[in-house]
Amino acid sequence: MAGIPGVSGEMVAAVEQAGRIFNERFGTGARSGGGHVSATQLRTLETIEEHGAPVVSALATALDMGMPSVSRVCDRLEASGWVARRPVDDDRRLIEIQLTAHGRRLLADVRHRRCEVLEEVMARMPATQQQALRRGLVAFAAAASSGGRSAARRESA
Repeated sequence: MAGIPGVSGEMVAAVEQAGRIFNERFGTGARSGGGHVSATQLRTLETIEEHGAPVVSALATALDMGMPSVSRVCDRLEASGWVARRPVDDDRRLIEIQLTAHGRRLLADVRHRRCEVLEEVMARMPATQQQALRRGLVAFAAAASSGGRSAARRESA
């Protein structure tokens, strides 16, 4: 790793470790009263929620997946009752994917469980560290959403 001036290797390692822990805890899917949902299925459900009722091609783009893969994931989500496919009114060749009430409950349940785990972990941290983490995560999220690696390089120059 070449490194970027102003960014310590220890900071990068700490963020990478936190990301790995987060993925171990939350990136492997989830159990719900309705069964197990895989990480890919969960990501798909969250993306559908984020984008409203996307058509399959827009969902594939948002997930950076091929159409056949997205169709297979949606087949499984529909069979579980978490999504419903509907033809678009003004172009019936297009199919939009909508969360069902069951799918919305699943996402709410997953988020609730995530929050419980995060609260348990954060309760082990002093309040000053919790606040520092919050400020750092807010800044990290803002930097990450502002343009990626090339923007970070321009800003540091």
